[in-house]
Amino acid sequence: MDDYYEILQVHPKADADAIRAAYERMLDRYSAARLEGAADELVSLARQKRDDIERAYAVLADPQRRARYDDELALAPADELGEDEETLDYRPLPPAGRAERPRDIDRAQRRASPGGAAGGRLAQVNPALVVFGILAAVALIATAAFLISGQQPGTLLDAQPTATPTVDFNQFESEIAAAEAAAKQSPTDPDKWVDYGNVLYNSAEIVREFQPDSQLYQQRISRWLEATEAYSQALALDPQDSAVRADYGMSSCFYGAGTGSKDYVQRGLAAVQQAAQQLPSDPRVQISLGFCLISDDPPRVSEAMAAWVKVRETQPADSSFGRQAQQMIEQYSK
Repeated sequence: MDDYYEILQVHPKADADAIRAAYERMLDRYSAARLEGAADELVSLARQKRDDIERAYAVLADPQRRARYDDELALAPADELGEDEETLDYRPLPPAGRAERPRDIDRAQRRASPGGAAGGRLAQVNPALVVFGILAAVALIATAAFLISGQQPGTLLDAQPTATPTVDFNQFESEIAAAEAAAKQSPTDPDKWVDYGNVLYNSAEIVREFQPDSQLYQQRISRWLEATEAYSQALALDPQDSAVRADYGMSSCFYGAGTGSKDYVQRGLAAVQQAAQQLPSDPRVQISLGFCLISDDPPRVSEAMAAWVKVRETQPADSSFGRQAQQMIEQYSK
C-alpha cells in the first residue's frame, strides 16, 4: 500500500494548507523544466515521481477520500508499508538547548581540511548563520554582542537570563529562493550549494529549537531533506569537505528523527561518523555525532555521551562548544 504522506513528505496530521504547499514544492522539484537536457532515464523517473505526487495529492486533498485512506492505512499490515508502524514516532525531538550545530564559528574554520587544520578553500561568513548565531545566543543568555556587517561572530556579554525573546520564524524565507537560484546559476560551485543547504537548515532549525511541537515545524520537516540534497550536491563537487559531510549527516538525522524514518537516521549517522574520522578533533562534528547516535533505534546513549564528554574535556567550559556539550550531557543523562 502506497504511503501518500511519505510521497508528499508531510505529517499524517498535516492540515490542508500544509498538504497543498508540500504538493506544489514536490511537483516543482520533479518538474520537466528542471531536467531539460537530462538523460532519458532521469526524465522517465521524474515523470513517475510526478505521477505518484499527483495521485497522492488527489487523495489527501479530498477530505472524504483522505478519511477513507486514513482508515485503510490504519488497518494495513506493517509489511505492506515497508516499515514497522509501531516503531514510528512522528513527534519531533525536544529542543536540545541549541547544542547540536553551533553557529558562532567562521565558515573558513568549519570548511577545514582533513586532520582539522583550517585550510583549503576559504569562504565568506554566511550572513544567515551569523544572524542565527545571535539568535541562539540570545536564547541562551538573553543578551549578546551585536554584529556589524561583515564582522565575525562576536563575544557574548555576561548577563542574567531574561524572558525568551520574540522570534521571527520567517527570517530566512526570503533567502531560500535567492540561494536556490544562485546554486542553479553556478551549479559547479560547491559553496553555492552549501549556502543553499545552510539557509534551508536554518529555516527548519529555528522552529525546531523554539517550537518543536508546532504545526509550523511539521510543515518544515521536509526542509531537512532538501538541505541534505543541497549538501549532497556540494559533496559531489568536493568529496573531501568533511564539515559539509557532517552537516549533510545532521540534516538527515533531523529528518529521520522528525518523521520516524530509521533509514534517514542511519544514513545521517554514517555520514557524521565518516566526518568524525576525518576531523576527530572538531568539536562541532563530535556534538553532531552524539545527536545522531542518540537518534538511532535503539538510542546509543553511551556512545553519544562519549562524544559529548570528549568535547567537554577538550574545550573550555565557558566556550560555546563546552557549554553545549554539557547541556547535551545533562539533558540525556536524566
